[in-house]
Amino acid sequence: MWGFPNTNRILHLPLVHRLVLYLGAWVKKQNMRQKGWLTVIGFVMFLFGFLSIVLSMVGVQLQFMVWLDHFGRGWGFLARLILLMAGLLIVISDRSGPVD
Repeated sequence: MWGFPNTNRILHLPLVHRLVLYLGAWVKKQNMRQKGWLTVIGFVMFLFGFLSIVLSMVGVQLQFMVWLDHFGRGWGFLARLILLMAGLLIVISDRSGPVD
């Protein structure tokens, strides 16, 4: 129905790999213009997550991401890490080839 890969073949893969395959199959259904925009959005998310983690190590913060530390430095780090990983997953799933 959705064009997902055969689940019998990928059950032995780790959860993250399965998620990338499913996202890749979903993105494959989208048109090519939207596919390019998803790559840009994923790259920007990855870039902001990476920069905010690196800059927080030297004591500098991106001004628009300061609110993440309002809940505590640990939760702020976790939110930045999630932003980085989500951006990376979007770029990988957007650029993955056919899953057939």
